[in-house]
Amino acid sequence: MYPQLQERLVEIDQITASLQPLLPISEPHRIWPIIQRNTLLLMTDDVVLATQARFLRKKICKTLNLTLHLNLSQVEIKLLSLPLYLPTRPPKRAKASLQTLTIMKSIASDIPDKDLGMALGRLAEAITEPTLLQA
Repeated sequence: MYPQLQERLVEIDQITASLQPLLPISEPHRIWPIIQRNTLLLMTDDVVLATQARFLRKKICKTLNLTLHLNLSQVEIKLLSLPLYLPTRPPKRAKASLQTLTIMKSIASDIPDKDLGMALGRLAEAITEPTLLQA
């Protein structure tokens, strides 16, 4: 490996480790620190981390200067676009019983506003288990 690249990687690891007590970095791979001249450029795709880092700029600068013997004069935070893949869980949908469907349709038929009544009826059918509708 190239010596300059190795030095940069070590520097990034040291900065990230020094930031750990100040910022809640649960995923270190979501923060990319770079030192350019006397400025620390802190890039992240985590909105919460970026916001907290903005409030702690002076403390970050002071801490890194003391622990890593740097001569930083300022800290800039850049929020990168969110990653393309964000794992999400599908919403948990509760299914209604046939008795609930009957009650909701009864209520829907008694509503004076026909559109609202039809909407409630469609909602009742949407949340009822399909196997119960066929019975």
